[in-house]
Amino acid sequence: MLKQEKNNLQKEIQQKMLNDKFKREIQFLQLVLCLNSTIKKAAQKSKINFATAKLVLKKFRKFGYIKNQDKDYEKQIELLREIASIKFQIKQEKIQKREQEFKILSDKIKSIENLPIQHESQNKKDINSQLKVLQEELEYQKQIQFELVTSVLQEQIKLMKSNKKYI
Repeated sequence: MLKQEKNNLQKEIQQKMLNDKFKREIQFLQLVLCLNSTIKKAAQKSKINFATAKLVLKKFRKFGYIKNQDKDYEKQIELLREIASIKFQIKQEKIQKREQEFKILSDKIKSIENLPIQHESQNKKDINSQLKVLQEELEYQKQIQFELVTSVLQEQIKLMKSNKKYI
């Protein structure tokens, strides 16, 4: 009986270690993919070594998900895929927005060139103020993106915990 309890305790400790390792990998991916942290800094913050961090990132970029050695969480995989697709969509939206801003600004610059010099300074002020507004909007969108990804990752962690309870 004592031997069986010891084995159960060892299995439980191994399970906790694997889950902790998996959580650290998820944290690393969040830092790199969502917060645009460098691989080295993200690895240090999530307490994994650099070589492992590079391998985790390489596997995630190649397959679109990561696997826990102990279990294959299908919902986690789906959430990570959704994160990757959301990030791609956000990048595309940013590119489109920047192109539109560039077009608007270039059109305004062309119109400024045609105006007399007296009006140039006023138009520059207008453009600068509009540029500030657009930059604030971009920062706001980045914040929304960060909150969305953070909430998705938090839900993923909750799912992992709930899956562990049923095991």
